[in-house]
Amino acid sequence: MACLNSATQHTDTSGGVTADSSLIPSSPRSVEACFRSGIDPLELMYQPVAYYKRPCEDEEVSQMRYEKHEVVRQERIRTLIEARKELIDNNWQPADSTMPAGANKHDAAAEVQSTMIEKERERMEVSKRRQERELQQMVEHEVKRAELLAKQQKKIDEMEERAAEQRRQKAANEKAWIDKQREIELQKKREEDEIEVGPPRV
Repeated sequence: MACLNSATQHTDTSGGVTADSSLIPSSPRSVEACFRSGIDPLELMYQPVAYYKRPCEDEEVSQMRYEKHEVVRQERIRTLIEARKELIDNNWQPADSTMPAGANKHDAAAEVQSTMIEKERERMEVSKRRQERELQQMVEHEVKRAELLAKQQKKIDEMEERAAEQRRQKAANEKAWIDKQREIELQKKREEDEIEVGPPRV
């Protein structure tokens, strides 16, 4: 893989030769492929089993951890190769060379990381602004919803107050009618009593 600096090669547990054991993008096209794939160049570097061994840990566990990370590393290498091939197929050319002559693989890794960090910062800024807009829209929606609920509640309260007033007025009218009927009955009874007694004697 000409686009990647390689230090050594290593053999996997099945006896086959894997991709280069220490791979750091160095060419502009490789750097662009790494960025587009979202790959940290340091993740492409090969680490032996001893790197994954922890104190007082069984060798088999260390080997399993190594193999797991190695599978992921090889997958990233394949992804990077495919991304670079796509750039070649699309005749991608760097707008400006980001790798000065004589730059080593660590300089390339630092350049890629710097670019990825800047892009991630821009992405997070865009995401932050979008979240702020969404939050503002949610706040405005809640304010409008609260205003609508307040208007509806006010209307309900007014209707209930009118209904209560109508009930009080009806009760007052009924009481007044009953009182008037009672007064009429009393007056009628007094008149009947006077007729039975007769006019006063002279």
